[in-house]
Amino acid sequence: RPETCFVEVEQVVTTSNDIAQTITQSASSGQTPIFDAGITGRDQIVVISDTGIDMNNCYFNQPSNPTSIFNINQRKVVQYIPFADGRDDVNGHGTHVNGIAAGHLSENGITEDDDGRGNGMAKNAKIAFTDIGFVGVDALSIPPTTDLLNTGRSTSRSYEENAHIHSASWGSTDNRYTGQARAFDTFMSRNQNSDFLVVVAAGNSGT
Repeated sequence: RPETCFVEVEQVVTTSNDIAQTITQSASSGQTPIFDAGITGRDQIVVISDTGIDMNNCYFNQPSNPTSIFNINQRKVVQYIPFADGRDDVNGHGTHVNGIAAGHLSENGITEDDDGRGNGMAKNAKIAFTDIGFVGVDALSIPPTTDLLNTGRSTSRSYEENAHIHSASWGSTDNRYTGQARAFDTFMSRNQNSDFLVVVAAGNSGT
């Protein structure tokens, strides 16, 4: 037919990025030497700031929704600071990022499944979270650095119940040492934060 410009075979579309935990550990699908050595994030808390977490997702669900008050007894998310709107798109960036870091499948929100295909790199770690994204809005709203980085941390809690790493998979394309970068470094350089590390995504733009 003359109006036909192009014909192709319809592809079978499947999920991607669901074997990152094995590729990162061994460069081979199905091999998990780090997990096998017992390094799974157990007894650790990771802080993540992003667009939100879909708490109905089976990798984060738990008997009660997390609040801004820290609760170490929660299955997965021990704290949720709703700086933005306190929710995420069903297929949102924050849910994805939290899953990569520490998602752990639980169909009933209580019993965890170690065979969860999308379990995160630190599947047994717990999460303290700051929501910095409004649903449907591309730009993020970042709280003051001290407030952001103190999520999951308190001088009143033991070392074991404090977070020691903050993951931020966000930023700008401005490739300079900014005031925000300096604020992160200043926070980590303080004596009371010598146990703390902030990791930030390198971006999506190559160079």
